[in-house]
Amino acid sequence: MANAADVPNLARLTITNSTISDNSATANGGGIYNQGNAQFQIGSTVLNAGSSGENIFNGGQATSLGYNLSSDDGGGILIGTGDQINTDPMLGPLQDNGGPTFTHELLPGSPAIDAGDPSFAPPPFFDQRDRVSGSRVDIGSFEVQVGGTPTPTSTPTATVQLPLHQHQWLGPRRRRDQRLRQGRQGLARHHRRDHRVLAG
Repeated sequence: MANAADVPNLARLTITNSTISDNSATANGGGIYNQGNAQFQIGSTVLNAGSSGENIFNGGQATSLGYNLSSDDGGGILIGTGDQINTDPMLGPLQDNGGPTFTHELLPGSPAIDAGDPSFAPPPFFDQRDRVSGSRVDIGSFEVQVGGTPTPTSTPTATVQLPLHQHQWLGPRRRRDQRLRQGRQGLARHHRRDHRVLAG
């Protein structure tokens, strides 16, 4: 298991309008591992911890740009305006919710809905699914649409219907009876021909 984002020494990384979920590590980190003299900034991002590790391990310089939502304490760095810690983001499973990639949808009642920066101005103009934002942006990479997100539907399985031939529906007994009737009819016609010859 590895981190979703590993910020090496002397590097700089900014994460915004993203969703980081279900990532695990056997030691420090899980979601984000920041070390040494690395500079790391994060804003408007959903962080949902995996089965082991934490959302953020910070051993470097880290700054919150605000309006983040973390299922744990966020490594102690999420102290910006609008940050929420130790809060369940209420995410759906990773699946096809429309758009070019799989996403974690925000379930009804998620604290990330309409909880983004109220002064947000594009870019980005669209969420991860190429959907426009509502009256106020949601936290993360998924923007709930007016009227909700359509329930994903399974793809119908193609079927082929073949024509039904006589031998497919006649059972063994009916096929035997049919042969017997045909044999008796043929024998009767043969006897009639013989009778006409004798009578002539």
